[in-house]
Amino acid sequence: FPIINEGIVESQGVELTLGWRDHQVYERHLEDLKELVLQGVGRPLPGPPKPDWLTAERRNVARSAAVSVSSHYDPQRYPAANLNDGNVDWGDNEARWISDDAPPHHVELTWDAPQIVSAARIVGGYRQPDGQLVGANREFVLQYHDGADWRDIPGTRIAENEACYWAAEFPPITAQRIRIVVAAGADRRARFWELELYGPARGGTSS
Repeated sequence: FPIINEGIVESQGVELTLGWRDHQVYERHLEDLKELVLQGVGRPLPGPPKPDWLTAERRNVARSAAVSVSSHYDPQRYPAANLNDGNVDWGDNEARWISDDAPPHHVELTWDAPQIVSAARIVGGYRQPDGQLVGANREFVLQYHDGADWRDIPGTRIAENEACYWAAEFPPITAQRIRIVVAAGADRRARFWELELYGPARGGTSS
């Protein structure tokens, strides 16, 4: 039968695109969906890699920022608060923020006072029932506001990315507003478990 409407069904451990003509058709697929979800539950994944520069002396200043986003896929299910809550559990698809499907997308972090930032770690995508991580944010850049305009943070403009994890150090910048702009993501959406920003190690500077 022809598909009149198409939507994305996301659940714990699974993200599928389903087409349906009416509610009765969806109900006929519901048990299959539940089975796929159950197949994905109970398979713990290791956490995202920890770069050598991420030591106990470095503080994730993103945790204290106010977060705003350009859009939501579902603000109740995937709220912006997930972006800096400290939860980077790759096994929990419910712990993400997801944008709508009209790029570009952005996530902005704002502080009460300027922060020194010299490194970032970004965890995105989604987990399939077999445990595979897919749906990486393919094209993005980190920017800071200099009081007049947005400027790229050197070394953070990324294209053709296929990894659900990205981390880098960069020359320290001081800013009260920092954002990530996603120009291209899987099926036009941006997906993040966490956006982490770090200052220099206490007593030193970042190279």
